[in-house]
Amino acid sequence: MGAVRMSELSQSIENSRKNEATAHKLFEIETEILACQSSRELLKHLLDSIKSKFNFKSIHLLMVEPTPISYLLSGNLQTPGTSKIPSEFPSQH
Repeated sequence: MGAVRMSELSQSIENSRKNEATAHKLFEIETEILACQSSRELLKHLLDSIKSKFNFKSIHLLMVEPTPISYLLSGNLQTPGTSKIPSEFPSQH
């Protein structure tokens, strides 16, 4: 029984370390986007930062009109009015 508790304790410590690392990355992203001067700059920086800090190949933002709670309760996640914003924005000259 003692070995099981030590294993659980080790797993909890490891989970805490991972959570702390994730929280640190999110805090860095939050402080970086505070300097953004426009919504376009904010979205671009947010998506780029999440992609790089979490080592994602790509990232997409799905924007949805406010969803009535009935859609969520029914399990139907496809609602009208959805659109997808690519993580790559055209450069502005």
